[in-house]
Amino acid sequence: MRYKKKPPLLILSILSLLIVIILSCLLVWLVLLREYKAWEKDFEEGKDEGSYIVLSDTSLRDNAEKKLLIFSKSNTKVDFVELSDREFLFLIGESLNTSLPLGIQYKKGYVESNKGFWDVYVQTNLKSFELPWLVFRLQKDQTETPQIYVDRMSVGNFDFTDYGAGLVINKINKGINEAILLVNESDFTGRVFQNIELEKGKVIIKGEK
Repeated sequence: MRYKKKPPLLILSILSLLIVIILSCLLVWLVLLREYKAWEKDFEEGKDEGSYIVLSDTSLRDNAEKKLLIFSKSNTKVDFVELSDREFLFLIGESLNTSLPLGIQYKKGYVESNKGFWDVYVQTNLKSFELPWLVFRLQKDQTETPQIYVDRMSVGNFDFTDYGAGLVINKINKGINEAILLVNESDFTGRVFQNIELEKGKVIIKGEK
């Protein structure tokens, strides 16, 4: 005769399994949180508040707007404008605030710029709750083109590029491309962007009237 578990024993078995799963998930979360906090402490160590790009520093916007105004009024057919990496990230932060989900706001950013690629660090707030640092690798190909794109994304030291972040990266790149297209079509600078170069400490934009 086949033995059947009594319902109370079956329920206890299921509850035990759920408890094991929950405890395992909690343990993994605590380990990841500990690793992230260690990364965050190492990342922020030695950086004062002036190291970060915040939207309250309107001097960055003013400087960028002055340079773009000179760029737009230049009579030279093909001309260039240089923005510092901090000015460029400030403009990105302002743009992010208009596209982030409701309740999430850009808090501060940081950039490590190199020739051909930048590592952009962005921290946001959900109301009064501080969210983890997001890290984006901003890339530019060697060809002359106004297209720049994100090819890697991580939360702190955890790279999620190959684990479901592809959709987010695609949306970010679509937003970047649409923004560049909008600037070109709306004649915002009076020029069509022909090339964007990511350099150490600055971005160089080439435009033609």
